[in-house]
Amino acid sequence: MNLDHINHVVGKIQTKVIPILGKIEGNQVFKSMKKTFLYLNYILLISSILAILKLINEHFIHQQQIADLSSKLLLLLIDNFGWFFLGILCFLMFQEKDKFHYYFCSAILYLLFSSENLNLQSASKLETLFLALLALLSSVIIVMGYQLLLRTIKKITTTYMEFLDNILLMIYFSLVFIILYQLLDQLKGNNLGDILSWLNIDNPLMVFVIVFFEMLLWYMGVNGYGILSPIVLLFAVSNLNANFQSIAVGATPQFIFTPNFWDYFLSVTGSGITGSIVILSLLSKKVTLQEIGKVAVGGTLFSVSEPIVFGIPIVMNSYFFIPFVIGTPILGVIQWFVFKLGWVSLPTYFVADLPLPFSSLFATMDWRSLILIVATIGIATLIYWPFYKAFEKNYVEKTNSDKYHDLDLDF
Repeated sequence: MNLDHINHVVGKIQTKVIPILGKIEGNQVFKSMKKTFLYLNYILLISSILAILKLINEHFIHQQQIADLSSKLLLLLIDNFGWFFLGILCFLMFQEKDKFHYYFCSAILYLLFSSENLNLQSASKLETLFLALLALLSSVIIVMGYQLLLRTIKKITTTYMEFLDNILLMIYFSLVFIILYQLLDQLKGNNLGDILSWLNIDNPLMVFVIVFFEMLLWYMGVNGYGILSPIVLLFAVSNLNANFQSIAVGATPQFIFTPNFWDYFLSVTGSGITGSIVILSLLSKKVTLQEIGKVAVGGTLFSVSEPIVFGIPIVMNSYFFIPFVIGTPILGVIQWFVFKLGWVSLPTYFVADLPLPFSSLFATMDWRSLILIVATIGIATLIYWPFYKAFEKNYVEKTNSDKYHDLDLDF
């Protein structure tokens, strides 16, 4: 495979994709969803503490009161998680607009779209967040329709009065909600729950696809995690809540692809498993590469990849395309099967930004997770090694004198 040809193709993709990604990142819904999941981390953290408390009680304390209380509180958070999601997202979306119309409409739509109302019984909790997002987006369209109707009436009448606005508001929303209720009532029992249950990312194909596109974006110089997170987390957080629900009722968690899996295993030491490049840099004969490795060590413990991605750099570096863009998703699929086969307990507990190895350990509450991350880093290092050596051989050492060479200074 011609490495220069790869960079040529990726460069063409880059020129077309980056402007589109810029527009997506600037979109209000996209920005609000990213912030929403950051705020929801607090709720996930509380849920994890309750789940861990239930686990500790089950193995060591054996107090029924603790088991009942932790289960009830955990179910309370899970059952209302969609409202937390909708409320935070609404606030971030509409804080600069007429709040009442949007908040009111979103809340009513979410009630109409609720799982209980539509008789949804899918295995995961995906419908909760999916329908909350659908309610919010639908409310935008409905309120914009009302505003358009209001502007049209104002143009065709010269005797418009303030109280007519309120009357029109009640008539318009009443008609919209009645029509929607009738439509949704027709959907009951039409396997809508089965359709939603297919919308999941917890399979090896989706693991490969998600990690591949994340690495490809990083390779083009774009934060792949930041671009994909609003969509991927919609599914991953739903899976995590489904696992919490299983723990609360005494069942076995089923879902592997959770935020913990993405953060603490697929991205262990950083997106692209860049900790392996840190190791190779520290062992390099090139002084500059050693210095980059030393700078990146601290970030590796918190899975921060930027010092390596932009420091080596990985970006548009043809030597690292194959191990970074292709090798990383393959390792991700291998890890998924390790969890699927039960060799390591599922990454069920959300532990925020703990450093390695504590994040992986507490996410699974299984000491075997330490073996998994060591093996992952070791295999990744072996994959990177021949490509790194080829890169190192052609790397032009930077010295202090080089910094001032182009300044043409004469002392």
